[in-house]
Amino acid sequence: MLAPTSPPGGATMIEPGQRFDKYTVTRKLGEGGMSMVYEAVNPFGVSVVLKMLHPDLVGQQEVVERFRREGRIQFTLRHPNIVRVTDMVEHGGVPALVVDYMQGTDLEQALRDGHRFDFPDILKITTKTLDALHAAHAGGFIHRDVKPSNIFLEATDYGFEPRLMDFGIAKIEAAAALTRAQEFCGTPAYTSPEQIQSTRDVDPRTDVYSMGVVLWQLLSGEEPYGDLINDPYKVLVAVVREPLPPLDRAIPEWLAAIVARATEKQPDERFPSAAAFRDALEAGANQTEDLAQTQLVPDPTGDFVSADAVHPADTSLSAIANDLPGLEPAAASARRGSALDSLVPLDVSQSGLSTDEVATAETAPDVRQAVASEPAPVPAAPPPSIDIHALAREIEAEEGPRPERRATPEPIRMAEPVRRVMPVPGEDRRAKPPREAPSRRGVIVAVVAALVVVASSAVALVSLFSRPQGAPAGFVRVEPGTFTMGSPADELGRDADETAHEVTLTRAFAIMQTEVTRAEWIDLMVTQPSAFPECGDTCPVADVSWTDAIDFANRYSIAQGVSPCYVIRGTGRDRTVSWPDGLDCTGYRLPTEAEWEYAARAGATTALPNGDLRYLERGLIDPRLHELGHYGANSHATYRGAADCSSWSADHSRCGVQPVRQKRPNGYGLFDMHGNVAEWVWGYYGAYPDTPVTDPLGLDWGTQRIARGGSWTDTADDCRSAARDALAPIGRRHVGFRLVRTLRN
Repeated sequence: MLAPTSPPGGATMIEPGQRFDKYTVTRKLGEGGMSMVYEAVNPFGVSVVLKMLHPDLVGQQEVVERFRREGRIQFTLRHPNIVRVTDMVEHGGVPALVVDYMQGTDLEQALRDGHRFDFPDILKITTKTLDALHAAHAGGFIHRDVKPSNIFLEATDYGFEPRLMDFGIAKIEAAAALTRAQEFCGTPAYTSPEQIQSTRDVDPRTDVYSMGVVLWQLLSGEEPYGDLINDPYKVLVAVVREPLPPLDRAIPEWLAAIVARATEKQPDERFPSAAAFRDALEAGANQTEDLAQTQLVPDPTGDFVSADAVHPADTSLSAIANDLPGLEPAAASARRGSALDSLVPLDVSQSGLSTDEVATAETAPDVRQAVASEPAPVPAAPPPSIDIHALAREIEAEEGPRPERRATPEPIRMAEPVRRVMPVPGEDRRAKPPREAPSRRGVIVAVVAALVVVASSAVALVSLFSRPQGAPAGFVRVEPGTFTMGSPADELGRDADETAHEVTLTRAFAIMQTEVTRAEWIDLMVTQPSAFPECGDTCPVADVSWTDAIDFANRYSIAQGVSPCYVIRGTGRDRTVSWPDGLDCTGYRLPTEAEWEYAARAGATTALPNGDLRYLERGLIDPRLHELGHYGANSHATYRGAADCSSWSADHSRCGVQPVRQKRPNGYGLFDMHGNVAEWVWGYYGAYPDTPVTDPLGLDWGTQRIARGGSWTDTADDCRSAARDALAPIGRRHVGFRLVRTLRN
């Protein structure tokens, strides 16, 4: 191995051909003030991107520690539209993040090259990036630097997929001058007014503003505040004082109104969240079907015309990718000196960072005073939470303990002896014949009979409680046992977080035969679920958050007359869920990750309970998975409101969830364990152990929850028994759940 060279400061520099940990560097992609970016290959010969902390900062121990910590945070922030960090390594004292290598270009470069996007592509870029931002916000982080150069358009077989970039390290240095405004915490033209005034006083609405500016640029074809681009100071003043220019009159009013609301100067007047912004766009697009076919493309004069008149050829990114030779992977950001991101915790107490560790920056006083910041509203006190277990104890204390139910029948009462009574005057003196006293033999027979009855009842009672407890209606009993959780190294589609390890489950449990359906949800929760209403009541409920599933489990327990398993305290971001009795609780709950995989495998050791996969793509139907579930290759839907998946393959037009019980059950009689909707499980996402474990509950801390089984929108590898999906615990159109209950062995 070649020896790394060292600059005068003593930090390690990596040259092409050298090794960095287990990765071999092939070329340098870019360099910024905080990092250096390289292309490298892993031991399997697969290209990756290495984002290394800049050598000039390696000597600052606090900076190095924060880089490592932020790398660990980003590793947990998994979302289909967020560029994935797969590893964090260190070589010669220099830490580096390992990022997926992507083919394509960033949105800024595509716009600079003159490419214009039709409305469906604009909607796709905006809504999917907003979904990624919502996931980041739910995990406790604000991006603070949303802009076209941080939205990478990855070329895929079915067009393109937007990926939000630059999640990795919070800003470390305070800005020294306005000439370094791009480093203060964002990019001037896309930065919210409140972020300019104080980098401390920001919340998710600062990213809503930035994404609104990006949408304005996509619709207008112009750079925001482009005439001031050479004077960052004037840009900052304009952001604080001046609204964006109005959009062309050809833009529908509803769309212009959404952009205007997203870019309001006062945070309280914007959309309250990225999800609300996304929902407004999707609702408007669904009601304006003709607009979905319109290409809103400005010609050189500024008037909006049909895209066919400007670009007769296909303007989708698949066509763009074919026209752009040598597209660099995520390097456009590095070329502009922004190879790492600016991510700060929303709630320092929950992020593991101390207050003084949160990066801050100050700008010129006259800019900060351009608009006086209003005091933040005092949040209303959350309603008092209800501890169901504590309430039960209070009731018992007031009313006294409930009388125990008699386990045996009443003992046989012996007849009382007859007493002779003297006749009363005037009464009929004809004496009634006295009853004979029972014979000694009769008494003995009666006592023996009573003992036989008592003994029989006791035997029946012992037999009752020694028999395995049966599963409730609609559930299947799964016996305890030992299995290998995770996947072997040679399994097709295997991911790095599936370390194989032995797991022993000592308790039997009942698990729902199907995913919770819309009808079951509506009957218990009353509310109407928003995802795929036209699919019908026998389709699985979707777009429910992890805490929604917890609420359902508690209500289901109460409806079935058993104690709820979960204790819920607080509301909103302060809401906490605990499981005080663990596997000993008698109510209904989410399965642990181990219970879910054990039930999904149904005794099999292959990728699916009926064998291994052959194909991973959406466009090719895998014969074994096709028998078991609906996924990206076979989730065709004809009902109104299904998702547009025409870009997946030539055979697709619309896709979505399907009614339960349409595919074969697995060996335990469970339907849709693979595909249809992914399923929430208990516990936070984290690394598996590499040693045997018994009755694992999963991690009790973290930022992301786990969904298992894959869904109607996933590729085949995401539907394997061992596949794991780490998600922020928010509602998603492809996620539902099923319940379990601990049973007596």
